Amino acid sequence: MQRLHCFGCWYGYRWNSSYANKEKPWFQVKKCCRFICMGSFACQVTVGFEKYWVEKLASKTAFRIVGIDGNVIAEVKQKQLSSGMTLGEDVLTLVVEPHVDHSLIMAIVTVYGLIKHKL
Repeated sequence: MQRLHCFGCWYGYRWNSSYANKEKPWFQVKKCCRFICMGSFACQVTVGFEKYWVEKLASKTAFRIVGIDGNVIAEVKQKQLSSGMTLGEDVLTLVVEPHVDHSLIMAIVTVYGLIKHKL
């Protein structure tokens, strides 16, 4: 991943042991400012021609990744035991829709954690 400091933008590159494409980013995450994004959106994610939004939730560690059509594709929240006890802020549960690239979601979660200074 590479961060562009002046505009609050992160670029993620796809890499494996036999191939690394450093010329073309796999995805881009732009931190939203109050003039660009509406409501509770924290970031805009662009993957090729697809766009996603990272939406903040009521808890300070909870958020969801929403497609442009409004469908939730992943949700991160604080882990809760079956007894109802909530674990620490650094213990999270991630639920991802089956048709979504899990490596992309983990990359977005990582970038969002870096943006929020939680990692």
